[in-house]
Amino acid sequence: MRKLILFVIVLLSLGLNAQKAASNSKVKETPLKIKVKVNGLSNSYFLLANYFGEQKYKIDSVVINAKGEGVYVDTANKIKGGVYLVVFPKLGNRLFEFLISTKEKNLDILIQDTNKVDMPIIKNSPENDLFFGDIKFMEPIRLKIMDLNENLKAAKNESEKKVIFEEMKVEEKKVFERRLENIKNNPTFLYSKLMNMMRDLDVPPAPKKADGTIDSNFQYQFYKNHYWDNFDLNDDRILYTPIFEGKFKNFFDKVVVKHPDSLAKEMDIYLAKIKDPNSMIMRFSLGTLINDFASSKIMGQDALYVHLVNNYYAKGKAPWSDSATTQKMKNDAMDIEPFLIGKKAPNFQAFDTTLINSAFLYDMKSEYKILVFWNPDCGHCKKEIPIYDSLYNTFVNKGADVFAVSTIVNKESNIQDWKNFINSHKLKFKNYADPNAKGRPSFHFEYKIKATPEVFILNKNFEIIAKKISPEQIPDFLDNYKKYHSK
Repeated sequence: MRKLILFVIVLLSLGLNAQKAASNSKVKETPLKIKVKVNGLSNSYFLLANYFGEQKYKIDSVVINAKGEGVYVDTANKIKGGVYLVVFPKLGNRLFEFLISTKEKNLDILIQDTNKVDMPIIKNSPENDLFFGDIKFMEPIRLKIMDLNENLKAAKNESEKKVIFEEMKVEEKKVFERRLENIKNNPTFLYSKLMNMMRDLDVPPAPKKADGTIDSNFQYQFYKNHYWDNFDLNDDRILYTPIFEGKFKNFFDKVVVKHPDSLAKEMDIYLAKIKDPNSMIMRFSLGTLINDFASSKIMGQDALYVHLVNNYYAKGKAPWSDSATTQKMKNDAMDIEPFLIGKKAPNFQAFDTTLINSAFLYDMKSEYKILVFWNPDCGHCKKEIPIYDSLYNTFVNKGADVFAVSTIVNKESNIQDWKNFINSHKLKFKNYADPNAKGRPSFHFEYKIKATPEVFILNKNFEIIAKKISPEQIPDFLDNYKKYHSK
């Protein structure tokens, strides 16, 4: 089945929350009417759906009468422009995709043959004239390339393969030139914007540096810096297509270096390209980024959550976010920020099992400090704390010591469980607690531990150099840290 960009379609009957969020946009004076007539199908129904990012959402179910006609009138203003689908459940969920630019008033769609659902005749839509005209143009090229692929498999030598490859290039060039011509002649069309987004960047050869060597980083930097050149990030319609979300994820997942500083810089550059802070693209982009970093398991990426909250939500650049949600995010960011990689861990006082003798974190003299918060009732702690003990000698040999702090509160049973765990496992490292919050300062107020186990690796200056790391990973981390930070 031919499709806009050869995507396999699976219809999802989901509520389109994203469309509801955009309901404050201008209401059309005359609602769009979509009339679908299917020869050979009557007394049935079709599903009207659309893309939002890479997902598909049902908009409505439309009755097909005895004449084979079904009409949808967009009185609720659900149509936002983009790539839409009409699905026929009674025809085995066969479907066709089409474009809506939002300039249309009446779309008349005819399916002449139920065996050719994917090639409708659409009237009153220059966008679809261009789209389906391209499909017809490319069909013989597609068939020829299929034949050439078969010839390639049967080729006997490299010389024959080279000839076939050249033939393929000729056919591919026809498609490329056709698309460029359409984009040039119809620059404001949604279809042109979709074709632009699908284009590969033309990356020039790397220039030579003053010493005559090639700048090996040039092409990467060029690709990254010009990645968004062919995207109109101020047209929300591109979000209602299956193209944009994949390109968006690819940029932040694979193109940008996975370092908080690099990601923060590129996020700011990207978001600055979006002029309307209340647009759907801004909502999608900022919302997706902050959700990804809020739940990221990559060490150090919580700094990006803090960056986005402080520079966008806290500054009113996410106007769709209600005040309660924004305040919660600001509070979370305030709790996280003091414990970002590179920050100095706060000092605190805690007590040994006598609950009389105390020590301060800053009393530790080792080159590296492994600060672990745990609780004897915590299932993960019961598994991990003994591992710290089994690796303790390894840690010491690498210049590290363990400062373990239980988060128990002042209940006799909790205190006894803590002592029993230490004794039964014969833990070699020092263990502390502050069940009565008598420490001055107390870790209960300084660290606000929300879940255990929680681990921080500190350097000789008590700066956080790692966190959220398993005990098994610590030896290798210390080796690598020493390798790159030794003076």
